[in-house]
Amino acid sequence: MFIELHSFRDPTYPFMGDYWLNQFQFHAPQITDYTVPTTVNVTTAGDLSQDLVVNVTVEVAGAPVANYTVKVIVRNSTGFIVFVDEAKTDEDGKVSITFTDSDKLAPVLEGTYTVEIRAYETEASVPTTLFTAFAAVVP
Repeated sequence: MFIELHSFRDPTYPFMGDYWLNQFQFHAPQITDYTVPTTVNVTTAGDLSQDLVVNVTVEVAGAPVANYTVKVIVRNSTGFIVFVDEAKTDEDGKVSITFTDSDKLAPVLEGTYTVEIRAYETEASVPTTLFTAFAAVVP
């Protein structure tokens, strides 16, 4: 089964063949700026000695966007999720997520942790994902 559109052959039809493709172009969000500390102080018991703060800026087509979701997932070296949280961007496309010791899902022991930052408009949309890392150290 197929459908043939004869509209483009009609000289009175107001749109060219690429009109609708140009109207619905997808612009993925871009994580244009982020800050994650390179080191985080922890205790030998696996507690944070300081809060872990992740700042993110999101833009679409070069302009800041409000109400986009930024999700931050922190995993230990075995891939276990230690922290996870999400927040919405403000009118400047910025969001700050703070993890405290009470937010942790597992002890934060000395070692390297992977930080995954996702930005998306809605749950079903295509996210932009960025990976970075920090070291947890006992001072």
